Amino acid sequence: MAWAVVLILLALAFVFYRDTVNQVLEGVRNLEVSKVSLCCLFAVVYYLCEGTILYKMGKLINPGYRWYTGFSVSYKCEFIRVLTMGTGAGVAEILFLQKDGIPAGKGTGLTLMQYALKRITMMVIALAAFIFLCTKPVSGKVMSDYRLLILGALAFSIVVSLVVSALAFSKKLNVLMNLLLDKLCQKFVTKKGLFEKWRETMNQLNEAGLLYIHYPVLLIQILILNTVKMLSFYAIPGFILMSSTGFIEGTLLMAVAFVSATIIPSPSGVGALEFAFVSFFGAFVQQADAITSVLVYRFATWIMPCIIGMILFVVDGFRLKRGKNA
Repeated sequence: MAWAVVLILLALAFVFYRDTVNQVLEGVRNLEVSKVSLCCLFAVVYYLCEGTILYKMGKLINPGYRWYTGFSVSYKCEFIRVLTMGTGAGVAEILFLQKDGIPAGKGTGLTLMQYALKRITMMVIALAAFIFLCTKPVSGKVMSDYRLLILGALAFSIVVSLVVSALAFSKKLNVLMNLLLDKLCQKFVTKKGLFEKWRETMNQLNEAGLLYIHYPVLLIQILILNTVKMLSFYAIPGFILMSSTGFIEGTLLMAVAFVSATIIPSPSGVGALEFAFVSFFGAFVQQADAITSVLVYRFATWIMPCIIGMILFVVDGFRLKRGKNA
């Protein structure tokens, strides 16, 4: 049954993304193979860091949790994210963690905590990048031209980071929010099921936060890994357009574009990032070169990880089936 669902989703994803994939492959053909290969290696660094974060966080709950398992889950979640148009990666991660010995409740808290730390890292990098780019002549004009989008995205990131962090690390706020949800349940009886789901999620996040806050060295390690992880993605266009933007300026410009794209609704982020990317980098290069760069970025960070995740998903499925038949 599960395989049937995956195959149906795969077929739907193929139809939905067909034009996008064709465009990405066309963009890849316009760049040297060596550059495309190096861009794919940048992306591998992202998933190495992601897997290591899962391993470090998961090992605290289940001492038997292995590094390879976290690395594999990071790729398999990307495969599921593409299949479900960007909506199923979080649920898939919880299920994968449960399969590998981390209870669903703790897995939910781990996933939410991981998301919170990632948002904090993205916000800090983008804010620092915005300040730096404002001091440069060309990028400063870009920051000015798109300041409403950028400042709106930064403000949203800051609010999300602060709210999620407060819910994770503050026991008093958790108690207060539970009292508020009690009142909402009494006032809006028909919505009680929804409020109870909010309560469960909030409590799981707080439980995870109160666990991890006792391990400050681990939190610092995760923040460092998140920084390396995000910069490995941001560095791809910085590398491709290095001769026009400079490696550092191009990397930081991508950091701002990436965060700006998060407030533009689109399935799996397809379309939103392209818009922000071409708008920001268009001041440095011809539109055709900017489009080629973002398409190669999509290939390295989206198509290749999805293929690797699919292979790992299928391999794990066969191993599980063989184990049951043994």
